[in-house]
Amino acid sequence: MAATAIALYLCWLMLKPFIGVLAWAVVLVIVFYPARERLGRRIKRRGLTAMLSCLLVILVVVLPLTALTMALAEELGKVVPNLPSQLSQLLDRQTSLFGRFFAWIEARFGVDTLGSQAFLIEQLKHSGERYERLQLNNAPAPRLRLKRYPE
Repeated sequence: MAATAIALYLCWLMLKPFIGVLAWAVVLVIVFYPARERLGRRIKRRGLTAMLSCLLVILVVVLPLTALTMALAEELGKVVPNLPSQLSQLLDRQTSLFGRFFAWIEARFGVDTLGSQAFLIEQLKHSGERYERLQLNNAPAPRLRLKRYPE
């Protein structure tokens, strides 16, 4: 009994990193099963049906998500360096609605909003620096040009 429990625990430890991937696989199977069935009725070859349904998943899910992620990363690259100064302006107590709201919270509940705002700005600065380093580390490598020698 103890050996079975230990074996099951070890199996769980091996599967644990893949739980998210397996869950998404189940979701994709459930969503695209009707399309695969329709393709299977029209195309009698199972291998071709499997290939076409995989291509359908790539076209419908993977490519749009990749394009969206790339666009989001590009926009974040433009916004993150200026975010702390923009947040400081947004949280200004005299001019900004959010600043007056935080002043009201501080007066009403005794919460130190200035300390939390400073903490938030500091965290955003560090996040921006980490993002910039990540962008520099992931910059595409220069392409090598191969010379062609005459034959």
